[in-house]
Amino acid sequence: MSLAKEFVIAALAWFSFRLARSPRDPAIWALVGCLVLRLLTAPSSMVALHEFTGGALDVATFRLVQTVALDASLFCLLVFFLLSAGGTRRRVALDAGLLALVCAALAVAMFVVPAASREQAFGVGAALPSVVTEPGVALFYLVDAAYGTYTTVQAASWALRDAVETPLRVRWGLRIAACGLLVLAVTSVARFGTILVRWSGGDVPSSVPDATAVLVHVGIILFMAGITLVGLLAVIAAARLWLRHRRRYEDLRPLWGHLHDVFPGDALYTGQRHGWLEELAFWRMHRRYWRRVVEIRDGLVRLSPYLADSGFVEGRERVSPEVFREALARLRSGERPTSRTAVAVARPEGADVEADVGALVTLSKTLRA
Repeated sequence: MSLAKEFVIAALAWFSFRLARSPRDPAIWALVGCLVLRLLTAPSSMVALHEFTGGALDVATFRLVQTVALDASLFCLLVFFLLSAGGTRRRVALDAGLLALVCAALAVAMFVVPAASREQAFGVGAALPSVVTEPGVALFYLVDAAYGTYTTVQAASWALRDAVETPLRVRWGLRIAACGLLVLAVTSVARFGTILVRWSGGDVPSSVPDATAVLVHVGIILFMAGITLVGLLAVIAAARLWLRHRRRYEDLRPLWGHLHDVFPGDALYTGQRHGWLEELAFWRMHRRYWRRVVEIRDGLVRLSPYLADSGFVEGRERVSPEVFREALARLRSGERPTSRTAVAVARPEGADVEADVGALVTLSKTLRA
């Protein structure tokens, strides 16, 4: 198995997981479709499939199916970058119409070639015919190479446009992917030129097709490396966020525990919270974290009148452990507060939600001490 195919399989596994998480995202559907078609249209895959089917289709028809599927994979790739960069559905429809025209042109070009010449001109695999005399053969490969150039250049431009508006951790992955696409565009141009030269009766040095084949692998590897880098950095960022939420979730436990004891009705979830099954559900960490933050804020609002009666002055000081415990004692004894007006407790220094959670963590740590 080639390195390029291994990259495709790795990317397919990751984006299939992403698709399972976001089944309504058309961009991810397009990319998964591109990767599946790319695997199926790999020369080794097509040769194995042709042998497996026992030649149910003649070699020429099999090459037509391979080429159409490959062009469809390029269309899916273009749709992925187009939608990711904010392109319109109308643009997608126009490119779908262009793909339909290309497929029709490929079919017409192939079947105008005399049947006796098709098998020699259209073999299974990626190699170009060494001799091009039939106009249909030239048209087939020229249309395919032109469409490959168009889709890869357009996809690269959309990827670079998307990279400008994305975070730095994603930007470099998209740029590497765009470089891979531009390398693939160069190989399409080289195939286009090769067919033109051979059709005109000229000779192309063997080094050109060999270099083109190498560049195809380089382009695929660069593109997959860029896409994989984007996915890998997303996983790392998600893991860091999970760990931060997990740490703060535990930091908030003392404060939440005191408030939950006196206001059990504020719980947003009435199931078993501290059971080992709940703790093993790591995928629910973010939900549990935000639920705890909301429950703490609700509890502090209800406790704040008792805090005011216990000596807490809004805006002048932080809540001390002694004042907090006195307020809890007043509440448990059934004492009514002198005022039912809530006061701000653990007011954050910033305006964002992280600052708000940070203020709650600070208060919780004072209660733990």
